[in-house]
Order: sequence, then C-alpha cells, then structure tokens
Amino acid sequence: MSVKRKEDFVSIVIPVYNAAPFLERTLNSVFGQTFQDWELILVDDGSKDESLEVIRTWMNSVACDKDRIFLLTNETNHGAAYARNIGMRKAVGQYLVFLDADDYWTPDKLEKQYRFMKEKDCAFSF
Repeated sequence: MSVKRKEDFVSIVIPVYNAAPFLERTLNSVFGQTFQDWELILVDDGSKDESLEVIRTWMNSVACDKDRIFLLTNETNHGAAYARNIGMRKAVGQYLVFLDADDYWTPDKLEKQYRFMKEKDCAFSF
C-alpha cells in the first residue's frame, strides 16, 4: 500500500531512547520553527527512563494542533535506525527530516532545510 504524500509538507521523525533530560528542549525547538508545514513523529524505542512520560506530558500541555503529533512505541529497544524506519512508514510529508532526541534546532533550521531539499530535489536529510 502506497502512502499519499502531502506536497511541500515535512515529516519530522525523532527516534527516542532514554532521552528524558533532553526531550523538552528538543520538542520546543520543533515548535519554535519559522517553517510550520510539518508533522512530528516520535518513536519511543523501548525507553527505560521517563521519556514516554515527558513526551505525553508535553503533548498534553502544548497549545497547538495535536493532529500533527504522533507517538509510536516499541516495547523493546531495536536501535535508532529501526525507530527511524518505523517513523518513516507513518510519514506523509513529501520531505522527511530526522532529529535526534538529544538535539535541538535553531528557529530557522527547518525553513533552510526545506528550501535546500526542494532546490536539490532530495526527499530526506538530517
């Protein structure tokens, strides 16, 4: 089954594993982007810390369109590549970007990345 892609739309995939101390900053950096045509797919890969609790608390407190935030979970840890692949299957954006759970973006990062991907005709980038 083929996924219908949304043109000029970006899917952001964040693999999460034991990243509780970093998640709030990471997630806030996504919501602070100047480019706003995106969905966020978080894939918890069997975290043993409070990562899921942090994500759920954050999702419940963010004043935004919750229809564009998705949380997927794995019972056991399979690694970041596996988690990214799970997120990619859920993605509907024409463009796909990855963000590590312990990293964060400057406010114009996604806008620059989107322009680059569109100009170079590439479907995904880090």
